[in-house]
Amino acid sequence: ISWMDIGIVQDIGLRSTKLLTPDSETIFVPNGQLSNMRIINYTKPSLKVRKTVAFSVEYGIDTEKVKKMLLQI
Repeated sequence: ISWMDIGIVQDIGLRSTKLLTPDSETIFVPNGQLSNMRIINYTKPSLKVRKTVAFSVEYGIDTEKVKKMLLQI
């Protein structure tokens, strides 16, 4: 994982943004560079973590039961 993959924004200045990497390193990224990047905010608006999990269900299974089970998990 590089700083381009993940980081916590510590400060946004006029010319650069200060990020904290998973290795606890502080880096400064020019705002012009950030404006040309695709940024995904993993913590807002919800603090929940989302994960995609592929699974299959046998034909003929009651889909409502499957939905209820998945929501419980």
